[in-house]
Amino acid sequence: MRKLYALAVMAATFAAADDAAAQSFEFGPVAGVSIANFSGDVDDTESRTGFFGGAQVVWQAPGSLFGFETGAIYVQKGADFAESDGEGAFELSYIAIPLMLRVAPPLGASAFTPVFGFGGEAAFEVGCTLSIDGNDTDCDDADTFDRKSFDFGLSASVGVDVPVGRMTLAPFAKYTIGVTSINDSSNDDEIRNSGFLVGAALRF
Repeated sequence: MRKLYALAVMAATFAAADDAAAQSFEFGPVAGVSIANFSGDVDDTESRTGFFGGAQVVWQAPGSLFGFETGAIYVQKGADFAESDGEGAFELSYIAIPLMLRVAPPLGASAFTPVFGFGGEAAFEVGCTLSIDGNDTDCDDADTFDRKSFDFGLSASVGVDVPVGRMTLAPFAKYTIGVTSINDSSNDDEIRNSGFLVGAALRF
């Protein structure tokens, strides 16, 4: 009888632990608008509006102040510009991996939880197009600057977690500024990506 009781207690303990772990881990799709530009040794560029989409992964124990966020997203970056031969844009695209510390102070009985994020973003270029008056050319075939395939930036975000049944709707805004130059040309110009993401995740 004691053995059966001990086994029952152990089973209940493991079940509670598994349930807590399940509640601590959430993942799901994330998408929204990207507003990007270049910073550094550049002049007369304007922000370029694109989109981003992918998956978000969050670990945060119920009631805990701190958590961690990562995932993988496809994101459009780059910049618009104007020259004598017309309007143009550097249309860069990346696969980005955010690495964010989450701070989510509970609001007592409120169902909403504000979320503040701080961390970085590692990004790998997957495409670059030079567009002038609607004519698109691959950056490697055009007379443009050579680029590094890897980019890293520092990020800060603000958002809110809203429970929707067994899911979490999480609208947010995030700003990322590059700390590494993407310029791989012979000159020493510092050209860095920067910009905002405004969107939402739906986690399960």
